[in-house]
Amino acid sequence: MPNYFEISPTDDVLTLQQGQGAAGFAVRYVGERAVEAKAKAVALQGAEQAWLQMAKPATKDMQSNQTQTFKVLVSVPPGTPAGRYGLRLDVMSEDNTDEEYNQGPVISFEVPEMSEPAPKKEKGFPWWIVIVAAAVLVLLAGGITWWVMNRSQTTQITFSEAAAGVIESDTYLQEGITRVEIKSKATTSVGALKPTTRAVERVPAGAIQPTARAADLHRASAMILAPVLPGHLQIYRPYCADALPAILPAGSYKFQEPILSTASPDQLNKCNAMALRFSLQQPASSVSVAFFGAKVEYQLRAYDRDGNVVDSDVASATPYEYETPSTVTVSSEEAQIDHFEFGHQGALTMIKSIEIITDGGK
Repeated sequence: MPNYFEISPTDDVLTLQQGQGAAGFAVRYVGERAVEAKAKAVALQGAEQAWLQMAKPATKDMQSNQTQTFKVLVSVPPGTPAGRYGLRLDVMSEDNTDEEYNQGPVISFEVPEMSEPAPKKEKGFPWWIVIVAAAVLVLLAGGITWWVMNRSQTTQITFSEAAAGVIESDTYLQEGITRVEIKSKATTSVGALKPTTRAVERVPAGAIQPTARAADLHRASAMILAPVLPGHLQIYRPYCADALPAILPAGSYKFQEPILSTASPDQLNKCNAMALRFSLQQPASSVSVAFFGAKVEYQLRAYDRDGNVVDSDVASATPYEYETPSTVTVSSEEAQIDHFEFGHQGALTMIKSIEIITDGGK
């Protein structure tokens, strides 16, 4: 069978919590034409098809060499015999399901011993049923108010042309994001350096003057060892150390809408390749980022308030292909997402929109 879709699971073994779990898959389309890719979960090794459900959307538009992520939700009912079960993800093009079709590898999941729920005892009709009905009517108004305050809410964040330029960290307070900032950098390449005022060791008169090239610099642990240089040369400091979150105006990188990225405070077309960190106003159950960029893997990673990783997702972009953005999504059934990070340290990052789902009072 020709290979149209390369299907890679996030993990070979899925761990269930109280019979619930989610299996992630990265799908890369290697065909030559644009297609509408449809994903289907298949139960294996004794698993029931009714246990499996595709997370929406199960159908996504894909260009050649584009990668999208899909998730299979697993829900095993109480009383299921303990044992090892399996599933796989199949992906096909919507308009040619017979030929453009590939099967993914098998993912295993373990079902532990689970006791049957205790049967409910039948009770006779209580004589005070009229009193209960009256109490329900009294509490009905309060119940409706509670439902309105606690139902799920979806916030879609896009970016205004009028706000183009570097932005303050709390710009999106009214949208549910309390802070957006540059994710701290662990290392800086020798090629991304600029001068400071501190001089290095001078060469004695008459000595051979070495060539001052970045290739002559060598890293050892956390220090930069430099050769002996002429006295007028200077030591360097990190490039883009002062980068800030920024909204790039329409027309940047040939994209016709304003986009969220990063930039140097004095030049918007510099330092556009930094990862960002977002803090939320209240815990979220789901975050999705629609973006454009380079042909590298961009990661979205969500954390709880203690800094533990809740979920992560990766996808690559197609340079200058602006018809359909790439998307990454993270989720938490317990609405534990306190903050999240997105981007690629060193590759152009262009965020088109951010969607946040909160579960009211959770």
